[in-house]
Amino acid sequence: ANFRILGKELGASMRAAADAIAALPASSIAAILDGGSVPLEVDGKRVMLTSANVEVQRTEKAGLKVLNEGSLTVALDTTITEDLLREGIVRDLVRGIQNIRKEAGFDVSDRIRLGVSGSAGLKAAFDLFHDFIAEETLASVLTWSDTAAGVPVDCSGEEARVEIVKV
Repeated sequence: ANFRILGKELGASMRAAADAIAALPASSIAAILDGGSVPLEVDGKRVMLTSANVEVQRTEKAGLKVLNEGSLTVALDTTITEDLLREGIVRDLVRGIQNIRKEAGFDVSDRIRLGVSGSAGLKAAFDLFHDFIAEETLASVLTWSDTAAGVPVDCSGEEARVEIVKV
């Protein structure tokens, strides 16, 4: 509520009006933002709410990135879940494997035998996305090893070791 403007009309009823305005449904707020008006009755006094006597304030929820343009609002959830983190690790791993294939002079269609080693977090991601890794890298055989051998690959801050053999 714009206290300066509505206070002149409502006087002592202003606090009750402010509470009622704060509780308006989204449809009423949208109507005001679109240039319309919404009736409000408080203590027997009736006023028409417009963009001149109501200020719309937007606050973002934690973990959301919100963009507004006119009446369109888009919110993106930027919270990184465990599954998203693992997917990011695997995408880094696949990119690293593709770079190793390229540097080794493999053809795009060459099948490989792939061995990966690394941390427990990397193993969890590897197990969850095993089929995706095999499909994206054309790995006929894909195995996990507990020994750190092979070419290092940075996977979202974790180091994987990758061994590739053409089949």
